[in-house]
Amino acid sequence: MSKLPPKGPKKQKVLGLDLGRKRIGIAITNEEQTVVFPRETFSYKNFAEVILHVKNICDTEHVGLLIIGLPLDEEDRKRSITYFVEGKGELLREKVGLPIAYVDEAFSSQEADEKLR
Repeated sequence: MSKLPPKGPKKQKVLGLDLGRKRIGIAITNEEQTVVFPRETFSYKNFAEVILHVKNICDTEHVGLLIIGLPLDEEDRKRSITYFVEGKGELLREKVGLPIAYVDEAFSSQEADEKLR
């Protein structure tokens, strides 16, 4: 799993993606990467639609990095959806032309709920 690259001197927005087989969740940071804004849930039938949509957002918002949630099980093992996400992530890297980093998304919803309490 790719670790997040260190922040460089250049400010850049980061686009976060939660890839599913029928829809994706999209969020974007500010340039300082201190705030994350939920953007949308995008439903699709063909992954080419996702590529075009993500590329458009990246071009419009001047995104410099894609972060993709990697679904692992409780013991950090890959599942069938993990291989799907990795394959689509590599396709996005190739077609959108931006670096990507994978972040383990296990328990992220549970952790967010706990922080809100």
